[in-house]
Amino acid sequence: MAPKDTRVAAYVAVADRLPTLPTVALEIVNLSRREDLDMYDLAVLISRDPAMSARVMRLANSALYKRRHEISTVRDAVLTLGSKAVKLAALSFALTSVADPAEDLVGYDIALFWRRALIQSVVARTLCTELGLTFTEEAATGALLMDLSVPVLVRIGGEDYRDVVRTMKMGHPDWKLEQDILGVSHVDLGRVLMNAWSLPSRLADAVAHHHVPERLEGGGTPDVLALARVLNLAHRAATFFMVQEPALLKEFEDALASWFRRDGTTAAKILGTLDAPIKEFAQIVRVEFDNGSTFAEILEMAREQLLSISMSAAKDLEESEEKVAALTKVVTLDALSGLGNRRALDDVMTREWVARANQEFPDPLGVLIVDIDRFKSVNDTWGHAAGDKIIQSTAQAIRTAVRTSDSVYRWGGEEFVVLAPGASGASLRALGERVRRMVEKTVVDIGGRELRVTVSVGTAAQVTDPVGREPSTLFKAADVALYRAKQSGRNRVEQGPEQ
Repeated sequence: MAPKDTRVAAYVAVADRLPTLPTVALEIVNLSRREDLDMYDLAVLISRDPAMSARVMRLANSALYKRRHEISTVRDAVLTLGSKAVKLAALSFALTSVADPAEDLVGYDIALFWRRALIQSVVARTLCTELGLTFTEEAATGALLMDLSVPVLVRIGGEDYRDVVRTMKMGHPDWKLEQDILGVSHVDLGRVLMNAWSLPSRLADAVAHHHVPERLEGGGTPDVLALARVLNLAHRAATFFMVQEPALLKEFEDALASWFRRDGTTAAKILGTLDAPIKEFAQIVRVEFDNGSTFAEILEMAREQLLSISMSAAKDLEESEEKVAALTKVVTLDALSGLGNRRALDDVMTREWVARANQEFPDPLGVLIVDIDRFKSVNDTWGHAAGDKIIQSTAQAIRTAVRTSDSVYRWGGEEFVVLAPGASGASLRALGERVRRMVEKTVVDIGGRELRVTVSVGTAAQVTDPVGREPSTLFKAADVALYRAKQSGRNRVEQGPEQ
């Protein structure tokens, strides 16, 4: 048992709330594990429980199995269903008593749980039939039981679980939030329950990974991965029908296409014929089920909405692109100086750095950090409006001094950054001197008074392979050079070491 499973099992043991199966159901589960299982012995065992006998016979005659002739005896029902389906029936009938509807479940709606479980089980069975998969009974069992740990965890967690209940979407919890609050999730607990009931380990593995089947890739057999994907699709389908959001239908169809190479026609065939088998299954296991609209109606409404969205999307595309471009400009532009802001600098710097790490550009990358000298005294003496004018005039002077291939950004406050592709050594220093001189000769009119400022400049250049290093190393080198320029009297350029 993995460490996480051990922790969950200990949690359950302390809480002493692990549900147990009725005697006959437990004997059925144990008997069906035997390789030399005699179906006659199984029929005799079921016959000991009149209620279970009647339910097994109803299940064998239900729309789930589509038999051509009526099953009239327990023995014929067992032979018709097979041991796996009988085990499913035993678990289904027994587990409807796991949570008492009258029990205080800190706001948790047990009716939503059973509605979801029934939809999931029938969808999983229908998926396997349509896709030609060989683990139909396991999938139906797993889909029915994979969230059974939720009401159990509600009982264990008590008041601590109330915050999880408040965030639930139609009765289904956020497993990550459970982990944060209780230290365990219903996914972890589900594996423990399935192991406790001696269900196949492959089924327990699929249930434990049904939210993120990809975690099984490379670590599980193809059948277990396929089973986890079927359970995931069953979960998606149940969420779609309960929430009735068209986007959820699209997510189901996309996953079906990605994992099993089936299109929307298959999805419609699977989802559009669920009413009869789900309602009949609900009656057999004695769970109330009121669906309101039929599944076919819900599916049709969702498809109409998706079609409407698709038709309007083309019309809105150009307008949306313009809005995105305008928003991007706002997000990446410094309003005062008209230069790119720090976010824009980070984006461009990352692209330049990655391109050199991938050896797309062999040329060096130069950086200038430009800082207005004694800027605080400007604000203190002339006011912030004058300070804003100084920022604007300095930005324009820098932009005038640099090359067309360079880009200028306001890094914050009175600091600016110039990215200079291809510049290093003497050429980078010369660029810094041009910037310094251009700012020095710029005159700013402040209420009829002429004001001049100077800047200090620190330079650095990346000239070697940047693999294994961050762009921040280049900025740090230029910043050290800038500090040296300030310490040396300001209004000067200092070069940092080449990186």
